[in-house]
Amino acid sequence: MPGKPTANATAIELANLLLAGGDRYKREANVAGDVESLMAEMGVDSSEIEREHPSRRGRIDLYVPRYRVIVEAKAGGRTADPDRRLAGQAESPREQLERYIDAEISAECERLPLGGARPSFRAWTGIITDGQHWHAYSYPHVAHAIEWQKPLHSGRVSGGASALVAMFSEWLSGDPVGRKWIPADPKYLFEGHARELADLYWNLPDRIRRATQTKLALWHDMLRVSGMSP
Repeated sequence: MPGKPTANATAIELANLLLAGGDRYKREANVAGDVESLMAEMGVDSSEIEREHPSRRGRIDLYVPRYRVIVEAKAGGRTADPDRRLAGQAESPREQLERYIDAEISAECERLPLGGARPSFRAWTGIITDGQHWHAYSYPHVAHAIEWQKPLHSGRVSGGASALVAMFSEWLSGDPVGRKWIPADPKYLFEGHARELADLYWNLPDRIRRATQTKLALWHDMLRVSGMSP
């Protein structure tokens, strides 16, 4: 999705729902789900939007690695002030978001040591929202990026759904980083191809199919012993 993403009627409808609030958004998962759908409708491949990404320092609500976008979603009415600690929470929504940003930048820098592949300097975008309130910040792709953050938007969105979609268009614009992302659960990529794969398998010569079965059994044994899931 190089350049700027475009909106369609469904994106506008989703933006309207989020901005209107209501009982649906008393559940944080519904806020995250509709923000995810909004980004997908704007052209981000849904396989690249990770839900519940296991960060090194917590679990990110929504994460789009190739666009360096992290979203921290909260239930309705809980992000009017992103710097206020909610009841029972050890940190504010913004502190939580910036903890994730810092951890992901550090991890990516560690994977690309000096002399390795040329790093991308695409900035990171951190978003905090409960659907009605939106707070967005830009962070450079450097160590200690939190010190250099730049506010992009804070508070309610004047201008309605079109304005929210326009903001997302800016946040998602530009060329993505690296290769196409593999989703945390790639199973759905193969759905609809089971019959074709089965036909290929059963049409193998007997000798090759037996060798394949042996290798598959060894692989399953290795996974069982290691405790890893397939």
